Amino acid sequence: MTDVIVAGGGFRGITSAKLLADRGCNVTLVERAPFLGAVLWPFEWKEHGLFLDKGCHIFGSGDSTHDSIVLEILGDNFYPVDIKTASVLNGMVTDGTAVPDLCSLGEDVAARVLLEIIEQAAAVPEGPVAAQTLRDALRIQFGETAARCLEASVRKVAAAEPSDLASAALTTTIGNRMRAAGDAVSDLLKQIPALDDRIAGNNAADPYKYLGKVNPLVPTRHFYPRSGGTGGFCRDAQRCLTDLGVEVLLSMAIESFSADGKSVQVILGDTPRKFDYMVWALDTGLLSQIALGEDKASGFVHKTPMALYYFLTDAKAIGDKDFIQDYDANHQIFRVSRAGLYSNQQTADGKTYICAEVVTAMGSDLWEAPETFAGQVWDEARALGMVAGTKPDDVYVQKTPVSYKHPRVGFEDACAKVTEEVARRSDRVIVTDPMVLGYSAILKMLETVGVA
Repeated sequence: MTDVIVAGGGFRGITSAKLLADRGCNVTLVERAPFLGAVLWPFEWKEHGLFLDKGCHIFGSGDSTHDSIVLEILGDNFYPVDIKTASVLNGMVTDGTAVPDLCSLGEDVAARVLLEIIEQAAAVPEGPVAAQTLRDALRIQFGETAARCLEASVRKVAAAEPSDLASAALTTTIGNRMRAAGDAVSDLLKQIPALDDRIAGNNAADPYKYLGKVNPLVPTRHFYPRSGGTGGFCRDAQRCLTDLGVEVLLSMAIESFSADGKSVQVILGDTPRKFDYMVWALDTGLLSQIALGEDKASGFVHKTPMALYYFLTDAKAIGDKDFIQDYDANHQIFRVSRAGLYSNQQTADGKTYICAEVVTAMGSDLWEAPETFAGQVWDEARALGMVAGTKPDDVYVQKTPVSYKHPRVGFEDACAKVTEEVARRSDRVIVTDPMVLGYSAILKMLETVGVA
């Protein structure tokens, strides 16, 4: 039996450990925190008995393999969720989409954007096109007009310049699609694959209009843990892995390891252990620091600070959108969600919470005193239609210095060099791609090196 140690208990680590255990490996998972799940582990508002997700997290990727493994981990501890969304740009709220709607900029701009999208789709050959920066990626994907119009949105979402971020940041900021036409025109253009990859439709009337086949294990595209917020998934993951025979070691970090052509030696606590392979599911920068003695990757990661506002309010005062994505550079809110409702949490007197995510900068007035901005954040959430009424007295505010990690220019090359240098020293350390979360991609990665 192959002995494998998995470093990191976030989503990549959890799915890697399950995949390997399912295939008969003897797996040990090591996590520095006292819990699994990383960002999925919620805050707890003990005064009201509520679990507060760190932002908007709803399960369901559309990848049937990925979703099936998450559902296997949850067992019966989930319920289906029909998601209603909206997006905001230039003061206009568009129902039925979570991407920027450039129709909000006027007919002339939208028409020019649509024409340039069609030109880009026709000019670009099949396969990836080299783009160094996010600014390049926006232009290649949508054309120059859209790229120019969305620069302010990128600054808001990532607190960084589009020219400083790598092209891969397109998926972590704006996304691969946008709206630039009405429903009828969008539906017509989406029949062309190259345009379907760039143009978003509107699913306000039918949530499943563009989703294709739904996973047979759940009647809806999305689903959510039955209890404990996203922490329910974290607890079920630990139970599932333990039942599969995985040794889960929490509150333990890998400070050093050595590897040769036959094994990986790790000190766990005070005990030396030997494994056939190590799967690295943590930051590449930390791997570089431990294995190479120098962090050669973290400088290519832009870490976005955020303040999270949780407002306790009457459930009946909350609107019908599960989340609203706000790309308007004039607004504080990046995203607001009715997380308390879709997580099925209410107090005995019928109250629950909404969550507003506000990107900020370290040292800013908002970062230093986020509570003083609670009224402004509430007013924005109310103006967007997420909630009604006056600001409640019960507000829970948390600051997180790292919400999203966006790749800077040079990130991919830096990670590749670290991975190659580690591989030259030993082929027994498998480094998972930090930009990959999907189970299908992780499976392919591990199969490629012959571990799974």
